[in-house]
Amino acid sequence: MSEQVTLEAAARTAVRHGVKALRRTGQVPGVVYGHNIAPSAIQLNSRDLDTGLRKAGRNNIIKLVVDGTTKMVLPREVQRDAIKHNIKHIDFYEVSMTEKLSVTVPVTLHGENADVKSGAGVVLQEIHALRIRCLPQNLIAKIEVNIGKIKLGAAVHVRELNVASGVEIMNDGDDEVVRIARYSDAPADGGAATGEVAVIEKGKKEDKAAGGAAKGAAPAKGGAAAPKAAPAKAAPAAPKKK
Repeated sequence: MSEQVTLEAAARTAVRHGVKALRRTGQVPGVVYGHNIAPSAIQLNSRDLDTGLRKAGRNNIIKLVVDGTTKMVLPREVQRDAIKHNIKHIDFYEVSMTEKLSVTVPVTLHGENADVKSGAGVVLQEIHALRIRCLPQNLIAKIEVNIGKIKLGAAVHVRELNVASGVEIMNDGDDEVVRIARYSDAPADGGAATGEVAVIEKGKKEDKAAGGAAKGAAPAKGGAAAPKAAPAKAAPAAPKKK
């Protein structure tokens, strides 16, 4: 995890038309919600929030201090202005540091593969994001795969991935994450030019992690219910934004 990010916030009373006036003062309206926790309306300094989110990323715990009371939260839905791109509203999910969460993290590739560089092979990435389960303090931002160690014609499967202690990958261990395919076996619509590393994305759209950001937390089995969770023990929906 990256260094701990702390944000100061205050309880919010402004609603509806009052929210527009709040934004004009440089404040961002937000909501904190979680498992068995009543949603609460808050407001934060726009500049501090933007800086804090850049430092923390999506899957790092933020220490949110609301009028002197500390809450450990994960940033969830961030609503931005379509033109100015400034933050208009944010949802935080309050976590319990003793209960496991299930979240989605991106799979990133690094390293240089000699066969790809020579033009003999191409990189075929089948999975772009994986579901992990761990305690909040063990959350990771991504899972890295070194393609330089993959031989021509070979693949890396989920069961072969190395992750930090305390992190469990929920996907099927036999699923293929990435392969170095022979150029002649690659799909006709893609390939690697000599000296370049080309990644042919074969994974389904739902497997891709847009912008390297992980998706929202979901409840882990036997742990805390989390935002956007399906089925049992789903977290209470975030209140309608005001």
